[in-house]
Amino acid sequence: MKNNIPVIRSIWGKNQGTKNEIFEKPIFENEIVFVWGIDNQKYLDNLGYKTHLISEHITNPKYSTNLLHFLHKIDVIAEAGKMFDEFILLDWDCFLLKPLDDTFYNILRNGNEVQMPLYCFEDAKRLGFLRYRNPLERYPNNFTEETLSIIDSFEKSVRKYSWKLNNWLILPNFSFLYTRNKTLGKELLELIDLHNVEGIADEHVFYLWANCTLDEYINKFEPEVLCGVTTETRIYEMEFNKETDYLATFNNYIESIKNKSLYFKHI
Repeated sequence: MKNNIPVIRSIWGKNQGTKNEIFEKPIFENEIVFVWGIDNQKYLDNLGYKTHLISEHITNPKYSTNLLHFLHKIDVIAEAGKMFDEFILLDWDCFLLKPLDDTFYNILRNGNEVQMPLYCFEDAKRLGFLRYRNPLERYPNNFTEETLSIIDSFEKSVRKYSWKLNNWLILPNFSFLYTRNKTLGKELLELIDLHNVEGIADEHVFYLWANCTLDEYINKFEPEVLCGVTTETRIYEMEFNKETDYLATFNNYIESIKNKSLYFKHI
């Protein structure tokens, strides 16, 4: 399929879950993976991907913690801004719904120079998959006190760096980014140095960068080509959390402000 905007993906660390999401071959003609680690690069090269090695080490040491590792994406944006006039940064769990065509490119280029979708959590006692019962009792082999401490930090940061509406905590979703702002990465890196962001740190720093109301964000930065989380998708595909109605309601709210022509599904 013809694609004249570079599509950038990324990989760092040794997470087998991320490797399991990687397609067996490239999807796009103009696709490149930004890589930390020689072994990761070899793995992708063998699958036929074009790669750009950021470091022979498997992570950036500054971000090598559970609370900061998402900031590798900010390094990718900064590096890509030096290489390309415009690009799409795409997570591995974003799937095509239909071929990218001239309409797709026109939608992006006629929109804001930076576009990233939104998603939300319900503001409950626990967010996401921990909100209904004590996971230490139900899954004693999977959760430790250290794990819960990390998740507590995630939840505090989500409440701090989010818009609040209708019992929703609303954040930018880094599954998709389109930009033709070549200094975006530099601007985000500067904010990282100014603020002690943790948790879903890439999304929190983007929230700080946007520096606007929720409706202003939707009008300026929400893309038409995908939703942050597709309505039918459960944020955590676990048997004890089947509620998705709040996602549908939230996506309907966005679509009351911004028309959508979906090309991707983020699960």
